[in-house]
Amino acid sequence: MTRVMKVDDIAPDLVLMDVQMPGMHGFESAASMLRGRLGLGVAMTRMVGSDDYPHMALELGGVGFMKKRDLSAAALRGMKNGVTGREL
Repeated sequence: MTRVMKVDDIAPDLVLMDVQMPGMHGFESAASMLRGRLGLGVAMTRMVGSDDYPHMALELGGVGFMKKRDLSAAALRGMKNGVTGREL
């Protein structure tokens, strides 16, 4: 089952994806997930980030990019709040 099909089955508000994934680059996979799915937020992450990653994530329609060391429950809640429009 592909990542995109899993998103359709689960219907999450936010998907957190690593930039480097087996078989497909994370940005390609994220763009595919976002196509035709209003209300879905995709955030990108990576241990070491390029200065281009935040811009690339926003350009494809994602909600942002964070280095893995900066990820926290509060940061993820903030991203999800931005997607859903409601505070968790």
